[in-house]
Amino acid sequence: MGDAGGGVARRSWAVVRQRACAAGAVAVLLLTGCNAGGSIVPPNDGFAIKVNLLCTTCDDFLDCRRSGAPTAAPAPGAREPLLIYRLREKTFWAQVATIGDYLFRFFRQKQTDERPLAVYRDDGLRRTVEQLPTRAFIDGVAGTITLPDSIVDMRSGAWLDTRGETIGSCRALLRRDGYALMREFLGRAPAPGATGRAGGQAAAAPAGAAP
Repeated sequence: MGDAGGGVARRSWAVVRQRACAAGAVAVLLLTGCNAGGSIVPPNDGFAIKVNLLCTTCDDFLDCRRSGAPTAAPAPGAREPLLIYRLREKTFWAQVATIGDYLFRFFRQKQTDERPLAVYRDDGLRRTVEQLPTRAFIDGVAGTITLPDSIVDMRSGAWLDTRGETIGSCRALLRRDGYALMREFLGRAPAPGATGRAGGQAAAAPAGAAP
């Protein structure tokens, strides 16, 4: 009986170890999505705006400005107007559902993705934050990000209306600047080392970089 009991215990422990190893592998895949050493798929070299379709834990920030819109503060002491689209990280279960994207990325390219979306507006006097029920649709092959009210051309940064007419331009913010802006909108103190408003930052965040 002792040997039989010991055999069952050893088999149970082996199953536990196998499951733990599998869970660890999944965790590593999820955590390294933003810093994967391989190429982002589909290739987006030369794109003005880069989005890592494999990163489920990344936030991306688009600063969009209409052509001809005033860039100065609307009144003395007011802020510079801003419109920021935030492509949010996915929920936990949505991240779990994309495990196959990591496992099969060497055999097939991930070409499209959907991300939760929030819009941060500042007219210079009042700030609003809107969590939209619709999602941003990213097409890595066409090089577009489709928003509820417009389309962003990732190749050139052009901002288009739903008819395809150019209405302005968008650029990606460095993630640290995007997070700094979010803290401002929420009335929180700047994080240590933050540079404050990111209106003058022109560089885009390296695709897949950690926030």
